Amino acid sequence: MAKRKNDKAPDAGTSEAQKATRKSRHGNANKNKTQSVTARRRSDDLHYTGPQIPVPDLGPDPLDEHGAARETGILAAALSYATRGFDGHGLYVFPVDVSRNAATGKFNKKAFTKAEYSKSGQRWGATRDEATLRWAFAKWPAAGVAAPAGPENRFWVLDIDTVKGHDRDGIAELRRLEQTYGPLPPTREARSPSGGRLLVWAWPDDGSNIKNATNVGGCPGIDVIGNGGMVVLPPTARGDGVYEQVNDGAPIQAPGWLLNIVASKAHEHYEPNKELLAENIDELAAAVAVVPNNDLGWHQWKSFGMAIFAATGGSDEGFEIFKAFSG
Repeated sequence: MAKRKNDKAPDAGTSEAQKATRKSRHGNANKNKTQSVTARRRSDDLHYTGPQIPVPDLGPDPLDEHGAARETGILAAALSYATRGFDGHGLYVFPVDVSRNAATGKFNKKAFTKAEYSKSGQRWGATRDEATLRWAFAKWPAAGVAAPAGPENRFWVLDIDTVKGHDRDGIAELRRLEQTYGPLPPTREARSPSGGRLLVWAWPDDGSNIKNATNVGGCPGIDVIGNGGMVVLPPTARGDGVYEQVNDGAPIQAPGWLLNIVASKAHEHYEPNKELLAENIDELAAAVAVVPNNDLGWHQWKSFGMAIFAATGGSDEGFEIFKAFSG
């Protein structure tokens, strides 16, 4: 039986040259067809009156006018802090872990880097070096940005806790202090995800030293982040929200009454009791992390704080352990 034309096997008996020619013709035809459809669609757009298809917001162009990659997100903030700081002078900054601790349910606040990452040997590997910061935030892309308080960075922080964040109403306590001594002037300020206030003050220029402290002036929920402490900076994000800038002005000197409460003269020095010092800070931190504190009274809570202070020699590591315990 004679074969019908469409029974012929594809390309059977066709030379390679013929195949290439046929493919080229088909390709050109498809290309011309696509160009024609595109041109027709563009023409139709001028007269189209149907429903509009929303165009997704892709954000800012990732390239600047020179074709270079724009800095975005937390790296951009870190580089800005390192270059301009709070007042035009660069800050030493570092990547910080603010993930939720699976064992305690609380949020971490610890550096990814160490002193050896800093060319100047700064605590927590804090640096102003652009290349080092680019490397660090590429290595830990989920990190937030933080800075050491103290004379090197020229600022300290009054940390006002909230009931939501720490089960202590520092806002009310601060109001009580202001009723006694007078209102605080506006200074640089950030807000934590739990609503806590972070009031940033210029480092004293009279030789005073400001150390880490809790319950300033006998007020639960008012802490000081001073020499040896760290503060998480906006726009760091963690599981319950984002650190936000409330006042982006330069830090100013705190009023005299507040300095009298929080400051000590530089020549004063705390000498720890060596018999009370913990042999291993990490083991101490792990032990404290599993101690329940949901129903502690004021005196018990304060006793824990004093014990941690003694066991760590009043160090910044001890302060962070107690802050985590206080949650």
